[in-house]
Amino acid sequence: MREAIDLALAASPDVANAEDTLAIARSNFSLVARKKPVNPVVKVDAGVEARWDTGWNSYEDMKQISLSVEDSVPTGRYLNGPSSEEKLVALQVRDAERNLELTREDVIYKTMSAYIAVLKAQKSLTLAQKAFDLEQTLFLDTRTKLELGVASTSDLLKAQQALDEARAGVSKAQAALEVSYFQFNQLTGRPPETPVILVDQFKYSSSSYDLDQMIASALEKRAEIQKARDDLTKAKVNLDDVLQSQKPVVTVSGGYTGEDWSFGLSTKSPRWDLGWQAGGWYTEGKVEASEPRTGWHVGLDISWTPFDGGVGKEKEKEARITVAQMERQIREQESQVALSVRQAYNDLEAAQDAVLNTETSLRLAQENLKIIELRRQGGYATDRDVKQADLAVLQARLNNEFAIYDYILAEAKLRRAAGQSFGVEEG
Repeated sequence: MREAIDLALAASPDVANAEDTLAIARSNFSLVARKKPVNPVVKVDAGVEARWDTGWNSYEDMKQISLSVEDSVPTGRYLNGPSSEEKLVALQVRDAERNLELTREDVIYKTMSAYIAVLKAQKSLTLAQKAFDLEQTLFLDTRTKLELGVASTSDLLKAQQALDEARAGVSKAQAALEVSYFQFNQLTGRPPETPVILVDQFKYSSSSYDLDQMIASALEKRAEIQKARDDLTKAKVNLDDVLQSQKPVVTVSGGYTGEDWSFGLSTKSPRWDLGWQAGGWYTEGKVEASEPRTGWHVGLDISWTPFDGGVGKEKEKEARITVAQMERQIREQESQVALSVRQAYNDLEAAQDAVLNTETSLRLAQENLKIIELRRQGGYATDRDVKQADLAVLQARLNNEFAIYDYILAEAKLRRAAGQSFGVEEG
């Protein structure tokens, strides 16, 4: 089973896409979060300009080249915490991680189901073949009795009908097995005609779960709940940005300008990240511009939009509505998650009851076989009766094994619904 799961995870395009999405999200986070303390932008500008008079005689030209380097230090992170952009990309990373986890869980559960479907189909075919062998024996016995005059034509027709039904059962079981092989190979990324040899080593172990604890686990760990809470966080971040945009923006700048170089610092509310810029230039030729002023300079700028035609108020209104919607979505998701856990819990209870019932049926079939064998020894039962009882034991045993398979899947479904890791035990 574990090998099959590994193959399915490696072959799944959905898992590969989810991993790519996570890699992109982490790359975006790395860019925004500025993990490198120094990550400057370097810019080079160069130009040549020439002028002519009306006689196409060149009378002046100018050549200029400049180099600038600029960067910013995220001082606002230490003063005010992560920025809105950092918060959003961090949430995108978490969302991508959850999506990858959900995709992997889906592949694992499908692989478990496909694995068990193959085992069921294999054993169903074995049962169908034994039933066919029995009906074939009964048909031959009936035909012999008809020749001896101790059976009627009607008895032979009934035996023929039962034999035909058993043959159809074998064909149906064979077709179901081929389909299960194809689906299993497709899921594990193998060629459709690859032989499938699976080992049935599952063991039944009854587990006890507390419904309230499973619901509490789901409300804490389920991806749907976490995503809804992150969506609420995004809505609140957007609301904070809208409210912040309505406040005045203060910019403080300063620096020094030389004849052919300059250096400057600037910071702006509300983040107060410290930006810096350094540059130099070389000019040759006549420059029609005022002579640059050299020396130190300091500046203070305040920008505020007290009235924007109501746009800001409408954006604030929309942002508050979105926050309220996300809060309602959380409550709705919590209700749906609790319901899904309750349903999975009830399904597990029913699966456990089915295991117990089929165990009882198996014991009854085994006891009946013992009685039939004793009766045959005393001359009160035939070999045909023993074969029918033996087939009934096989049917009861398969019913019990299938019930155990269903219990394993039901337990995995409950743990998955509760946001817990799940798998199967092999022994």
